[in-house]
Amino acid sequence: MEQTFDIPPAVDRPNAFPYFRDGDVLILSGVGTTWKLHSEALRTNSKVFKKLLDPNAAIRLSRKQREAGMTVKWTIEMVEFQENPADYRLRSFRLVVSSNAC
Repeated sequence: MEQTFDIPPAVDRPNAFPYFRDGDVLILSGVGTTWKLHSEALRTNSKVFKKLLDPNAAIRLSRKQREAGMTVKWTIEMVEFQENPADYRLRSFRLVVSSNAC
């Protein structure tokens, strides 16, 4: 069964953590929670995200997409913590190859 994520329209959300309108990373949890954050902040503060958010792997947005308000260059899914799948408090991250969603 495919997981769906309820992402409200930008006008219904404040432009603040956990959802920045100009964020370029969309993080999806297994329970449908989403975060739209800035790659630079994630790479600067996390070795995991520094490795995962390779600028060469980013989706290239066209001028038309940027003008339409699309900003997401990476989509990341939270998955079971690989070292201990039974520990539901911890999660690993997996880069999702997809078209631009936001």
